Amino acid sequence: MSVEIAERSGQVPSKNSGPARCSPESGIALLAAYLAEDEAKTVEQEELDPVLPELR
Repeated sequence: MSVEIAERSGQVPSKNSGPARCSPESGIALLAAYLAEDEAKTVEQEELDPVLPELR
């Protein structure tokens, strides 16, 4: 999942799950920080059609 996918396809959960504990060097640090926000959206990835990641 990414912040973009959560914003596009997710919903704000009814309760906050608490602060994320993630090292800033982690590959998911930005996502963890986003999910810790009050208005962050979550989505079950299984509900989305698979898409290959873009190569940069």
